[in-house]
Amino acid sequence: MTSALPAGFLLTAHRGAVDIAPENTLLAFTEAERIGMDEIELDIQVTQDDVLVIGHDRTFERVAVTDSAHNTVPVEHLSYETVRSIDLGMAQRVPTFDETLDATSIPLQVEIKSPRAASGLAAALARRSTTDRDRCIVTSFYPQALAEFHRHAAPGARGTGLLVASLDSDWRFDAEVLGIRNLYLHWPGLTRALVDELRERGHRICASMFNHAGDLRRIVETGVDGSSTDRPVFARSITADGTRPGTAELSAHGG
Repeated sequence: MTSALPAGFLLTAHRGAVDIAPENTLLAFTEAERIGMDEIELDIQVTQDDVLVIGHDRTFERVAVTDSAHNTVPVEHLSYETVRSIDLGMAQRVPTFDETLDATSIPLQVEIKSPRAASGLAAALARRSTTDRDRCIVTSFYPQALAEFHRHAAPGARGTGLLVASLDSDWRFDAEVLGIRNLYLHWPGLTRALVDELRERGHRICASMFNHAGDLRRIVETGVDGSSTDRPVFARSITADGTRPGTAELSAHGG
């Protein structure tokens, strides 16, 4: 197979350009956009005083670069002012969701982890422009969080998405009950036959995730609509001219 990546194949920077900047920071997001990634994935947390901030874990212990008693405290028990004081390195602080929207212009995949985050995100998006709402797709591993988001807001043009950690789970039932079109499936075990079946049912399918050329090649061969990576700089530089590589070029890079 020597054709280029399909038109519209979405390359997503998982937590931003984390190979050159601290994850889930404005620097990581703006760098991902600068190098030509199609989309940025990020994670929403909610502070004690109901500010939406960006961070993957319940605490900032893993990503903070200076010692602080606050690093090990769950975000929901910290004020925004305290969260803002946490040092993430490279002069980066924990950004708010509004700051992230203001700093970027490409599509965002916004992952929520709780019903509280879902209702807060719905309110935040309601305050933004239609353009901002329509470039956000709200995703979660937790069907109850997506149900809460749907209860508070009509999704933007891109809709919502179900993150699926295991193909052995009840994800088909959850997607049908919630009316979710976008599916994010763990790619090992993903087949072309399954992708074709899901597409016939009206789904859009992305695979997570690749960090080597060989993985991207195998993902492309399943026929999915996109994939995410922790190595966006690598993903955009697999070919010298920055164009989207075909699987032959991917094979030449190994992995």
